[in-house]
Amino acid sequence: MTAKDLLHLYVEYKQSWEGMDAKPAKVRYDRLMAMQKAFGLAKPRQLLNPERIITTNIRGTSESLTYEEKVNKLSQIEYFEQGEFLNERPYEQNQEVINMAMDNVNKHFPKLRKRYLKKPVDIRWLYNRLLLFRLDIHRFTIPEAGFLEGFSVGLFLGMVLMDDLKGLIKEKLTPIDDLIHLILDPEKKEASLDTLVKKYNYPDVDLASIDRKFEVDNY
Repeated sequence: MTAKDLLHLYVEYKQSWEGMDAKPAKVRYDRLMAMQKAFGLAKPRQLLNPERIITTNIRGTSESLTYEEKVNKLSQIEYFEQGEFLNERPYEQNQEVINMAMDNVNKHFPKLRKRYLKKPVDIRWLYNRLLLFRLDIHRFTIPEAGFLEGFSVGLFLGMVLMDDLKGLIKEKLTPIDDLIHLILDPEKKEASLDTLVKKYNYPDVDLASIDRKFEVDNY
């Protein structure tokens, strides 16, 4: 498994299971926690710069706290989705993403003032924007539900057309997923199921069977 699998699991959990007190949700959450640890995307025991001051301003209310205090307030999932792990990584380790961003700007804005190119690439901003977009796309492309009662020929036509469009959109997601994957894990490491289970307590269970039981019991 790779950090791209983690991304797909996060999107599914966030959209369909977060906050639910059900076994399918618990299994997915535990898998998320295991994979975050495996790919170095969980809150570390020791931060690189814990004492630096972070100042926030929300609705006119300003608050200053150390970075360690900020991270301590975050859940593991919040730490992941806010891209805080990027603060624990040397900027240069993201060189492939940096090169992609620079090449893209040079291609589309060849006359852009050079001073803009001298600024560091805001990879965290890029990540936050892509992740939110990825969640929106997942929500939009969930297959249309079937018929609870009877059958409607006209409605079925609409469902087929909508699902066809959703399929076309999902086919175009690869470049975005690849870029998020690269931000999550520049080395594109792989973790075997055996390693995830033994070292990170990844639940190795039949999730499809658990989902089916949940559907039978609740619908």
